[in-house]
Amino acid sequence: MQTYRLAIIGTLLAGLVAWGDASAQPARFQARLHSVQDGDSFIVLDRFGKRERVRLSGIDAPELEQAGGPQAKAALESLLFAPELDIEPRKRDPFGRWVARVYLERGNKPPLDIARAQLLAGHAWVFNRYTKEQPGSEVREDRQAEEHARRTMKGLWAD
Repeated sequence: MQTYRLAIIGTLLAGLVAWGDASAQPARFQARLHSVQDGDSFIVLDRFGKRERVRLSGIDAPELEQAGGPQAKAALESLLFAPELDIEPRKRDPFGRWVARVYLERGNKPPLDIARAQLLAGHAWVFNRYTKEQPGSEVREDRQAEEHARRTMKGLWAD
């Protein structure tokens, strides 16, 4: 009987550990925009109406009081103005926000990567401090987008 109880307790503990790991980084989810804080952070409402704070993975945008900050925020608002956003969470940051890649479905076209769109328009930079946490192909494409904005003198690169 004692062995049976220990086996059940061990199974329950293993299940709790596995559940904890699985819940740490959820699968993609759909949400709609609630509000935009700046050029790389915003709040969404999930399908249950729960507010989730999100920070775009791989980029950094100027703060609102910095040069280009209000323009970066306005650009992000226009990109996120859609009935539904596809959120791919990567981790939680120290502020409790999901660090995520966010995509916008566009019918027959490939989904629009919102972070990369901010880079292409010159409203953000590649966030070099965290590139080791991203897939290599994603970093390469983000760097190419930033370089394109720089070459064409868009947004933050206009000066």
